[in-house]
Amino acid sequence: EQVLAHAREHPDETLGVVALSVAQRDTIRNKLEFMRAEHPELEAFCKETKDDAFFVKNLENVQGDERDVIFISICYGKDADGYMSQNFGPVSSEGGERRLNVLFTRARKRCRIFASIRHSDIRVDATKQAGARVLKRYMKYAETGELDIPVLTGEEMDSPFEAAVAKALQSHGYRVATQVGSSGFRIDLAVYDPDDEGRFLLAVECDGARYHSSSWARERDRLRQIVLEQKGWTFHRVWSTDWFYNRDTELLKLLEAVERARSNKDRDALPATVPTRTEVERSAPVEPSVSVRTAYVEAKFAIHWAPDVPLHEVPAGDLSEYVVRIVETEGPVHVEEIGRRLSRLWGYQRAGSRIQEAVQDAAELAMRLNRIRLADRDAQGFLDRCHGSRKIAIRDRSGVKSRTLRKVDMLPPMEIREGILLAVKRNIGIKAEDCAKEVSQMLGFKSLSADLRHFVSQVAMQLVAEGSLDLAGEELRLS
Repeated sequence: EQVLAHAREHPDETLGVVALSVAQRDTIRNKLEFMRAEHPELEAFCKETKDDAFFVKNLENVQGDERDVIFISICYGKDADGYMSQNFGPVSSEGGERRLNVLFTRARKRCRIFASIRHSDIRVDATKQAGARVLKRYMKYAETGELDIPVLTGEEMDSPFEAAVAKALQSHGYRVATQVGSSGFRIDLAVYDPDDEGRFLLAVECDGARYHSSSWARERDRLRQIVLEQKGWTFHRVWSTDWFYNRDTELLKLLEAVERARSNKDRDALPATVPTRTEVERSAPVEPSVSVRTAYVEAKFAIHWAPDVPLHEVPAGDLSEYVVRIVETEGPVHVEEIGRRLSRLWGYQRAGSRIQEAVQDAAELAMRLNRIRLADRDAQGFLDRCHGSRKIAIRDRSGVKSRTLRKVDMLPPMEIREGILLAVKRNIGIKAEDCAKEVSQMLGFKSLSADLRHFVSQVAMQLVAEGSLDLAGEELRLS
C-alpha cells in the first residue's frame, strides 16, 4: 500500500524495497504484481527500463543499488503465543552487521522502517554476533532518534555490597545485569523488565562511604545521573550504611522503586513507547554512498597577461606558475585538462594543439623544478602536487563546467582505485558490474557507460593481481 502511495505522491523519487528474508521479499513481489494490474500508475512507476528502476530485493542482494527512498521490511516478529525467536536469519550470521551497513546506506534521502516489533524485543544478550545489536541500535534510532543502546560489559561487580544488592533482587524474581555501559558511563546494576526482556526498568547505584566524604564526587555523579536520565534511565540509590544497618527497609524501598518503574513505563525512554504494530518514518540524515564524497573543484583565478598576448606565446616559466596553481586545486589532473582550463581562463573556446604543446612544456619545467610531479608511474599524463599530503578521494563531477572531466580518459586511475576499494569495503562481496555502477554514482554520473564499465573492470583486475582484492567466484572482496 505504501509503494502505491509513493508512486502516486512522489513519482519523481526513486524507490527500493528491501526485506530481511527471502520469503517476505517473494510475498511483497507477488502482492505488487497483482496491484500493478489494478493500478496503472503503479505499473508506470515500476517499469524496469528506467534509470534507477524500482526494485524489491532481499538483504543479501542489495549491493550497489542506491535510491532516493528505501523501504525496509524487518520481517521478524512474535508468534501467536507472544514468543519471539532471537534468530534474524542473515543478520544473525557472521558478517550480518556489514550487510546491514550496506542496507542502511542505500537511501539518498530517507528510509522508512516497517516492523511489527520494537527495538526492545531484540535481546543483545541472546547472540554473540554483532548483526542483531546493530539492528537493535538502528531500530531504536528510527523509533526515538536516540542511538544509545545499553551495553553488557561483562565486567565483575565493584564490591561485595553490589553483589548483596543484586542477590536480593534476584531472590525476588528480577533479572539483573551488572556494570552496564550507557553513553560512556557505567551503571552498577540494571534491572530487566519482567514484561519485556529487551529493556531495562531501573538503574540501581550502590554508593559506599567514600561517596559521602567528597563533594566533588557527588557533583560529578549528579551530572552523570542527569545525562543518563536524559537517555531514559530511572535511578534508585542504595546507600551501603543504610543497607547494612537496616537491610529490610532499604530492600523494600528498592522493590517499590522497581514496581514504580514497571507501572510508569510511559516516561521511560528505554525504549520510548510506540504502538506494537509500527510503521516508523524518520527523515534522518543518511550517509552518502561514499563517506569521502567531495565535489570536484575547477581552478579559477585572474590572468595577469594582456588579453592580446596569445596563450601559446607566454614564456614557459610564467606559464608554469599557472600550471602549478591548477594542479594545486585539481590534482590529480590530466595535462590536457590543464590546457583546457587555461584556455578557458584566457577566454578561448577550445585548446588547440599549440596551446597543449605550450602547456606540456610548462608542466615539464614545473616537474624539473619539483613544483609538481607525475601522479603515478602507471598513469601517464596525470599530475599532482609535490609537497604536502593529499588523500585521494573520488570526486563528484555532477556540477563541473568542463564536460571533458567526465571522459574516461580524464579520470585519474588512482581515483578509480579508491572508488573500487571503497565500494568493495562497503559491501561484503560485489560483482564487477555492480562495482562499476557504484563507482559511476560516486563520480556523479547519471548512467554507467560501456567505456567506464570496462575501465573499472580493468582497474579492479589490477587490484586483484597485486593482492589488494580477491576474486571469489564473480565477486570482488577485500583480501
